Amino acid sequence: LEALGVNATGALDARDMDGSKGRVDGNLNVRGNRLAGLLTALDQADLAQVLQSVELDTRVQGTGRGISLETMSLQAVFAGEDIPGSPATMTLNADTRLDLDEETLVFDSFALEGLGLKTSGHVEINRIYGDPAVNGRLEILPFNLRRLARQLKQELPVTQDEDTYTRVSLAGRFDHSAGGLNLDRLELQLDDSFLFGEFMVNREGPRPVVQFELDVDQIDLDRYLPSESAPGTVPAGEDAGLAALPIVVAATTDMDGDLSVDRLIVADARLDGLRLRLNARDGVLQVNPVTAALYEGRLTADISLDTTPALPVLTLNADLADIQAEPLLMDTRGKALLRGKGDFRAALTAQGTSKEAMKRSLEGGMSLNFTEGAIAGFNLGRALRQWRQFKEGRILNVEEKTQTDFTEFSGNPVAKNGIIRMDDLVLKAPAFRLSGAGVLANLHTGTIDYQARASVVNSAGHSGGDELAALEGLELPVKVEGALDNPKIRLAWEDILSRLLINKVFDVLDIQLPGREQPENPENNAEPEEEFDTDPLEELLKEGLKEGLKSIFKKN
Repeated sequence: LEALGVNATGALDARDMDGSKGRVDGNLNVRGNRLAGLLTALDQADLAQVLQSVELDTRVQGTGRGISLETMSLQAVFAGEDIPGSPATMTLNADTRLDLDEETLVFDSFALEGLGLKTSGHVEINRIYGDPAVNGRLEILPFNLRRLARQLKQELPVTQDEDTYTRVSLAGRFDHSAGGLNLDRLELQLDDSFLFGEFMVNREGPRPVVQFELDVDQIDLDRYLPSESAPGTVPAGEDAGLAALPIVVAATTDMDGDLSVDRLIVADARLDGLRLRLNARDGVLQVNPVTAALYEGRLTADISLDTTPALPVLTLNADLADIQAEPLLMDTRGKALLRGKGDFRAALTAQGTSKEAMKRSLEGGMSLNFTEGAIAGFNLGRALRQWRQFKEGRILNVEEKTQTDFTEFSGNPVAKNGIIRMDDLVLKAPAFRLSGAGVLANLHTGTIDYQARASVVNSAGHSGGDELAALEGLELPVKVEGALDNPKIRLAWEDILSRLLINKVFDVLDIQLPGREQPENPENNAEPEEEFDTDPLEELLKEGLKEGLKSIFKKN
């Protein structure tokens, strides 16, 4: 028989096939050497480029009720530029039984080998005339999935790490039908990670139902995420649409399962002993509880995603206790401006169909409290000492970059429409206090614009800071501004110097402004003039000097 590039030859002897004693015996050989046209017609144009030939050789035996294909051998030859050692052969050997009355096809003790792939197991197909149901056991020895996909002209997801999908293995029992899929005794290796557990999908109801219980030893999720510059990745912003979040799954699928990961890396953060329970019903996805150990502390959280409104709503409640800030920030941001051990809590909501949209709509309250730490990149104590040097006419050096130690650092940030303010900053050190208010994070622009005021306290003399003790009561402005990933912390010298210069100008001109202290005059018993907080002329001169000085200090 010859048709569509396929030749079939053989010898079959079949007798009394209409009765229970009928017998069939023979051999069959099927060879396909010109498959491009057939595969293209079957919408397999990519496979047509590499699949050169197929050959089936088997002995046929049986009765009118069932046929066995003993020692069935199937060979497929692949060739092309992407096939190492081209041409390469893939072979399938199995004892096969076909029962026409029971409508079953069994591949017993099959072995599939080729293109770096070695697979063995047992497969049984039922209801071959209707909706087939397949069950059995499968074992796939470790292989390079990335290379196999390239050989077969198939695409894998774009990942940050090109060494992913290079070591994959699978073992377990399976049961698949139109009603769903069951995976039992599942053992999956994905590169350096091993997964064990059970997984089930039920499609018989109005919505698919997914149930699972999975344990993972360790996984670095960042390796499998697409790089931002990768072609074909979804751009940030509103155009990212539903692809940026698991909204489609939550909206269309019900889920119930438990996941445990002994070591997880995500967004460069390391979590140990992660445990979470996931539940999704009627478009509302809940992850509760979430627990993990990280950076000498503990995380407890619950997350929900409601996809039923026009704009999905994400809710997060998180509590991080006894967290070491420096290693956490070093891993996630590449630098650590905050050191110390403390707590962070958040109750936040956001809405949108993309990560960027949710950032811009972020609302809610937070609290932080860290002790015995430091703010890197700025030494407030030294800056205060420099102020004294400046007042005494000594050389002023503002170049040193070090840190500001503190005994307590606390505040309660509040997010509204993607802008996070913290108007109750309290930073305590033995020699000084720092209070502040302003924009801690503008998620629309990725910037910070924060103003604080440092004051020297009377405890300075007891902490060995004699120079600071002499400045008791002094208050100086501090600014934090710039990009969130690289903020600048400094004394607001434009404010300080402009005020000094204004005072000097009026002292030289011997002008007494309302609000400035009156000189003592024992001979004058008249009532002092009414005091005012500001004067228009003073404010005008002050603002002009501030802007000029500000530009100078920004450059330096």
